[in-house]
Amino acid sequence: MIDKEGPGAGDYSQYFVFSAARTGIPADKAKAAIVLNSGYKIKYEALTAGNPAIYSIQITRVPSTVAGTEVKPGLVSADDQKPKRDLISPI
Repeated sequence: MIDKEGPGAGDYSQYFVFSAARTGIPADKAKAAIVLNSGYKIKYEALTAGNPAIYSIQITRVPSTVAGTEVKPGLVSADDQKPKRDLISPI
C-alpha cells in the first residue's frame, strides 16, 4: 500500500472509559465513566527506509487533553513519549 499511496501519517486522540456490569456502569461509551487523567495524542507514521521494499511504522504517544470531553492529559514517562519504530519486511 505504501508503494501505491506513499508514506503517510495519522493523528488520533485516545482516552479510557470504565464500565462494570456488577456496579451498574454501562458498557456504552456514551454512558460509561470517563477515566479523567487518560488523554493522549497518538501519531502513526508509515515510512520507507530508503529502500521501497522495507518500511517502518513509527508511533508517538504524548499526554494531551481530548477536545469535547473533560479528559485531562494521561500519565506517561518521558521515555515512553519518545517515538517507537518497527521495521516491516514484505511477505
